Amino acid sequence: MKLLGTRTMGLAALAATVLVAGGCGPARELKQMKQDIARQFPEATFDHEISFAIGPGAMALTRAVASFVPDAKDARHWLEDVDRVEVAVYEVHTDEFSSRIETPSRIEEMVAEGWELAARVREKKESAWILYKIDGDSVREVFIVSLDREELVLVKVKGRLERV
Repeated sequence: MKLLGTRTMGLAALAATVLVAGGCGPARELKQMKQDIARQFPEATFDHEISFAIGPGAMALTRAVASFVPDAKDARHWLEDVDRVEVAVYEVHTDEFSSRIETPSRIEEMVAEGWELAARVREKKESAWILYKIDGDSVREVFIVSLDREELVLVKVKGRLERV
């Protein structure tokens, strides 16, 4: 009897590659963004749930592993253009969540440094910002910030991101 199928083994190998080859702990820029947002909520706590960084070497390894996984056909296409991925997730604990969340000063600094603000969402119980940075005619970086009553998610992606 076959205990694990080819698909399951391939997905497990891909996950192991990402976890082993990736870095641990949030990157400096993600930490700065979290600290900036936390200043708006002095009564809140932001508990670190998960963070990782996958650099060019690990991305190359991930692409190689994905080439052996039949169900990763769509992922292979966009993985070709991604050089680095950084992710940090924090659980938010607060009694009050202000619907008047200010744009974090770090985002304002990023815009002053040449980043473009693609989208800003401000709802009663959540806020999000999507920024991108162009180098020449190419989108080279994307930064996503999503905050709600329960979670803060920060994602930064580098590469040639036009097709992504």
